[in-house]
Amino acid sequence: MEQNTLTKNLIAWSAVATILAGLIHLWIVPEHMAHAPAHGILFLLIGIAQIIWGIAVWRRPSVKLYYAGVLMAGWLIVLYAITRWLPAPFGHGPESIQTIDLVCKFCEGLAMVSLAVLIFQGLILKAGQFVAWRTITLIVLFSFISGFVTYGAPPNRSSLRCPRGLRNITMKARPRRKKNITTKKERQRPNTITNVHGCQSPWSVQLGKLPDVRKQAAWQSLRGVIAIA
Repeated sequence: MEQNTLTKNLIAWSAVATILAGLIHLWIVPEHMAHAPAHGILFLLIGIAQIIWGIAVWRRPSVKLYYAGVLMAGWLIVLYAITRWLPAPFGHGPESIQTIDLVCKFCEGLAMVSLAVLIFQGLILKAGQFVAWRTITLIVLFSFISGFVTYGAPPNRSSLRCPRGLRNITMKARPRRKKNITTKKERQRPNTITNVHGCQSPWSVQLGKLPDVRKQAAWQSLRGVIAIA
């Protein structure tokens, strides 16, 4: 497919900028591995993915690669902004803003804008202006959603963990539950009254729970009723 000068420049800018961002992510892996191994592993994977994507789009540009690159760049920018405002997952608080971070985000922003222009001009020629603007809006919306979902996926276990001293005090202050002790007599099958035919009477009652005097009175009254029946 023949490409004009603007398209070639946009592809080159997005590829070079994404590769630079990937190299920066690889550069900061040892620093983050020291205090948060999860952050180091994440930056390692992101850096490798960005470099592979940059080489792929440089050699064989395609619309699918445009969408993958713009969504990846938007996701990383939103996730970076969230972790500078809220405590980062597996961390101890909001991360500080450093110069190398700004350079990395500038590269990703340049790549995102270049790819968005490529997608926009391609959709205008094929589907019209409305579809093009709707697609760009969905890309921005998906970037925000993916950033917040990624931030909320791994819980911050250090902030949710109860201190050991407080946990011991809580366990000591907790009242013990009384065990429900049942005697052997209560576990036995309750006594029932049978009629003259040996069948269980419909007026059977649990006599094991009644006192002795009431038990005898109940026996006499029920025998009288059974005899009449």
